[in-house]
Amino acid sequence: MKQTPPKPSIRRPNFPLDFKIKLVEQALQHGVSIAKLARDNSINDNLLFNWRQLYRQGKFGVQPKIPTTQQAELLAVTLTAEPSPLRSPLPSAEPVTCDIEFTGARLRLAGNLTPALLCALIHELKGPQS
Repeated sequence: MKQTPPKPSIRRPNFPLDFKIKLVEQALQHGVSIAKLARDNSINDNLLFNWRQLYRQGKFGVQPKIPTTQQAELLAVTLTAEPSPLRSPLPSAEPVTCDIEFTGARLRLAGNLTPALLCALIHELKGPQS
């Protein structure tokens, strides 16, 4: 019986914790490309995404530092009651059905459709006009 030689074991690199934390904190900064940061540090971007998740869960043994650009903010909102042309239904007792056919697909709208809503839909479907 022929014996096969043992396969050489592939050793995974064991990165120091401070290296992981430093990269994760850089990755959490606004506008940083995870893929570029990983590539610049010779690691796989999926590994950096995984480290980022572990960091956020507190599994690196440090309190996660969330950049101020990612902290939630409350915004003041003021609502005013104004009549909308999109809310007035067509003068019809029966619900309106609108079918739009595309190559390989169909969009069907049914209900109290307003002329303004249908105009807006057609305008959006046409796309930007040159």
